[in-house]
Amino acid sequence: MPDEPPLILFDMDGTLVNLPNIQSAVFEHAMANTYGIATSLSQVPIHGATHYGIALALGALWGIDEETISAGFAEFTRLAGLEMDRLLRDYGQPLSFPRIREMAAALQSAGYQAGIMTGNPREVGEAVLRHAGLDGFFLLRHFSGRHRDRNELLAGVLDSMSGNRKVVIVGDTPADIIASHHFGLPAVAVTTGIFRSELDFRDCHPELICPCLDATFPQAIAGLLAG
Repeated sequence: MPDEPPLILFDMDGTLVNLPNIQSAVFEHAMANTYGIATSLSQVPIHGATHYGIALALGALWGIDEETISAGFAEFTRLAGLEMDRLLRDYGQPLSFPRIREMAAALQSAGYQAGIMTGNPREVGEAVLRHAGLDGFFLLRHFSGRHRDRNELLAGVLDSMSGNRKVVIVGDTPADIIASHHFGLPAVAVTTGIFRSELDFRDCHPELICPCLDATFPQAIAGLLAG
């Protein structure tokens, strides 16, 4: 049986797409209409976090336990997906970074498989991919579900795969890099999100730092895997 192609797993927000302020509005809408609390994402750390982990942190500030958050989380994700779809229908600006489609096509031509590993729940992530025009790319998709953090999310992804497959993680936050290294995987940092400088990643030591993603990215991956 031939070996599976190397898998390149991309984060979404800040890596493939740019959603300034939209995620916050969606999250706060879903929290208010599911749990009846008026929250602000400025109250808790969010960069590199999962939706479920953020909901738990915000709930704790209001004295809401995990059992209650978990019980309402399906409704939370449903409402968040609907609100994301509604807001993006009228957004009127490009969502994906400029050369993401070219990069995805180049990865496929070079023999790699491109996938998604995101802190978004499925309902939100699918809406973003659809409106960003990326629905036909990144067909292997891992959404966050009820994973509390990146380590839990990546553990679930790896459990679903064969043990000898080469995997590279690509993300725009130190949390992406730290989770990757926790499982012994190489990581690529991109400076297209909130962390704009190589210095922002100095403490987590990604194997590669890229200022953007474009059709030359497969060459960088080939060098990384060969090294």
